[in-house]
Amino acid sequence: MRLRRSVVDLGRMSGVVPRMAYRHMFIEDGSRHSMIHVQNPFSFFDPWHDHVARAVIDLHDHTGRRLGTARFEIPAFGTLAVDLRDLMIDRRGSHIGTVGVDLLPPRSFRRHLRRIAPGVPHIASPFWVRFFDDIGSQAFVHSIKADRDRLRGLPRPIGRLTLRATPGGRWESNRTIRLAPGSTAVAFLVNHARSTFETTCSWAKVDGGDVVTTPLRVEARGVASISSPPGFSSEVFVSVSHLSTPNAKPYVLVESSDGKFGLTHG
Repeated sequence: MRLRRSVVDLGRMSGVVPRMAYRHMFIEDGSRHSMIHVQNPFSFFDPWHDHVARAVIDLHDHTGRRLGTARFEIPAFGTLAVDLRDLMIDRRGSHIGTVGVDLLPPRSFRRHLRRIAPGVPHIASPFWVRFFDDIGSQAFVHSIKADRDRLRGLPRPIGRLTLRATPGGRWESNRTIRLAPGSTAVAFLVNHARSTFETTCSWAKVDGGDVVTTPLRVEARGVASISSPPGFSSEVFVSVSHLSTPNAKPYVLVESSDGKFGLTHG
């Protein structure tokens, strides 16, 4: 509590605006691709001024290993749409991984935010990823959770201590997936916490019983997956013994027998 008060006092005195960078997953396997879509939110919240946003995009592989960072400017009232293949980042053969977006506001917007918001306001950077393939499938899926590593915009030790990671509990999807012959389902779990995350993930039949259960160990900023068994067809749903953070629900990709796919939240 004392630390949080100190951060509030620091923000009031120094004009600090902490930021929370959101994290999503990406797929790039040669036939399926990912495109990041980010809007300049500062123009939306203060349309009377031309605020330019700076976007810092980072990639990590499925093990959480950092692959690289790219920086862009988003003009006032503008959007950024960038294909991961166009980023000057070596993915080192990574077919899946995570992408983070941190939006940095200009000084003029920070002043505006401090005038209209009580205490110390903060910036969040949710965004969308368009998943698409070479045969016509596509899905737009938004990020659901920020990194719980630290609050950006503060000295790193203070940012880490201020943002405490709360673990998530058991989660079970209320979505039923009908797997026809030749179709498959894959659940992807992203670790938004600051430390290694261990859980158990299952595909289960609606009429009872697990189809497949797998213990997963996911490094910070990494992603792990569990697939339905080849050749299995039935009505299924996904469940997780506990999530890395309260809202870190899995993403689910369903592929039909003709190779087309859809991707949603669990």
